[in-house]
Amino acid sequence: MLRTLALLAAALSFASTCVAQSPEEPTVLQGAGIQLVVVDVVVRDANGKPVHGLKAADFNLTEDKNAQAIRSFEEHTPVTAPATTTTAGSMLPGTFTNFTPVPAGGALNVLLVDSLNTPMVNQAVLHQQLKKFIDQAHPGDRIAIFGLTDRLILLQGFTSDIATLKAVIDHKVTPHSSTKLNRPVGDGADSQTLTEEMSDSYTPEFMANMAAFDRMTSDIQNTERLQSTLDAFNSIARYLSSFSGRKNLLWFSAGFPVNPVNQNVFHRSAVLLSRAQIAVYPIDARQLEVDPMWNPADAGANAALASRSARPTAAAHASFADSRFQDHTSMETLAEATGGKAFYNTNGLTEATREAIDIGSNYYTLTYVPTDRNWNHSYRSIHVDLASAAHDTKLSYRPGYFADPPNRLKPVDPTATASEIEAAAYMQHGALTYDRAAMARGAPQPEDILFKVRVLPASSASETTLARDNALDPAHPAPGPFHRYNVDYALLPTAITFTAQPNGNHVGQLKFTVFAYDRDGKLLVAAHKNYTLNLKPDLYERFMKAAVQNHMEISVPDSTETYLRIGVEDVPADHYGAVEVPVASVSHLPPPAPRAPAPTH
Repeated sequence: MLRTLALLAAALSFASTCVAQSPEEPTVLQGAGIQLVVVDVVVRDANGKPVHGLKAADFNLTEDKNAQAIRSFEEHTPVTAPATTTTAGSMLPGTFTNFTPVPAGGALNVLLVDSLNTPMVNQAVLHQQLKKFIDQAHPGDRIAIFGLTDRLILLQGFTSDIATLKAVIDHKVTPHSSTKLNRPVGDGADSQTLTEEMSDSYTPEFMANMAAFDRMTSDIQNTERLQSTLDAFNSIARYLSSFSGRKNLLWFSAGFPVNPVNQNVFHRSAVLLSRAQIAVYPIDARQLEVDPMWNPADAGANAALASRSARPTAAAHASFADSRFQDHTSMETLAEATGGKAFYNTNGLTEATREAIDIGSNYYTLTYVPTDRNWNHSYRSIHVDLASAAHDTKLSYRPGYFADPPNRLKPVDPTATASEIEAAAYMQHGALTYDRAAMARGAPQPEDILFKVRVLPASSASETTLARDNALDPAHPAPGPFHRYNVDYALLPTAITFTAQPNGNHVGQLKFTVFAYDRDGKLLVAAHKNYTLNLKPDLYERFMKAAVQNHMEISVPDSTETYLRIGVEDVPADHYGAVEVPVASVSHLPPPAPRAPAPTH
């Protein structure tokens, strides 16, 4: 995808005559069914070093064992010089954009610091290792830093500035205790379950019930952590899909909550990552491990445990071995599914980080158009090897993809409205769907739709009532008074997906959302506007020649530090754009001049 920032100048107001009254069943115009498949291939020799100088003719590529013609071929090597960054240019006070400047050239590297699945003691060691890595980072490294706590947070966008990365590691990557992380499994006497601690004092029946309770609690925690982890992966994949080229995701964690029961949803997440050209490099933050039962530092506690019964000792051994086997299997599975590599049982986290970036920065990009044009959602296997058997090499690449139809569109809902009822229902929605994740406080700002937004105080006075189409959290409504802010969008009409109708009209649907959050990510106020567009041919032609503007208002409580999350969704295409604005950065600005009445269309 080409990432360009357009200068949005002209204005077009949404008017009631644009809203569909009785739309006919849309007819989606499909193209020729051509879909390009991109495969990044890392080639290493027997010593693990990158192999350079290969040509397209050196590669054989098959899909479901059927040979495919390589359409384009490119070799990539690391950038050694300091990278330059394209900026969005100067903007008026109170104006923001979701366009992310990215240093040019080379692969993009994402450090995902996972506090959700990592105990505090491991986080402290990881923090020191990451500081050491940044001290040794190469000038051409393009790095972004994400944090995963109970939600995904973008701590730093892509930069090659070492001083900036050091400041983020020092001040933002701090140990965090997750409420979803249960006690470590298999770590000696200190991690005995309540069942083991009470086994000498209670009846077998009582102990059996306690054991069942332990398992149920652990299963609930593991399920919650898995869902939050996969939601984070999906959000990262959606966000990074807007950036061209290969992305290396270095996942620092001490727990990898995947098991055979949830392989299907895990597989889908892995395919979504690989489709965005993301290779995952899981790095175990626990470093080199030994069975805690043989750890000299825990000799006294372990001896006491063993003296009580051989059963807890054997259970501790089995628990440790089983948990580590599952973790390492999960790491290997995710790495292989995305063309990455897993690192575990090593005290050299700094060296592992450097190796992962070096591996992911030396690769070949192959593309092909599948000979099978039947887009039936089935999984298709990809196999790549070298034509010459003389090469003693190892190839890493994504092993397949789902044959989903290109340009799939969701149906347009002609009855879509924006009301306080809808806003309140949205706030109560528990499932972490992508639209909720895209609009979460601190999350990466999706760039499917590039836009600008201007945020200014509506007036200098406080108010006791909410702006129109605003809703409070019904369970814990924020107290007033409020300050009202104007939120004005500008985007290109080409960002909107229109479906041609048999009568010549074009139908599309846009959803605008503004959320007000407190510092900790609690949603305080929500505002929505939905537009279903049913444009006649002449109006559609005029519409596509001007920029699209939308005006909204949001009431912000005066009593707390707040952040605005401002989003737009192209509903049929499932495309998003979002910007996050600290209210403190605009609260001092003067209110705008009185608005002229909008023209009626």
